[in-house]
Amino acid sequence: MKFKALILFMSAMICQSTALRASFTDM
Repeated sequence: MKFKALILFMSAMICQSTALRASFTDM
């Protein structure tokens, strides 16, 4: 269960960093 939460957290961080990078390139 904890492992699943860790994967979910990691994917969320990756999504966030990708969105951040996209907004930076948009500027």
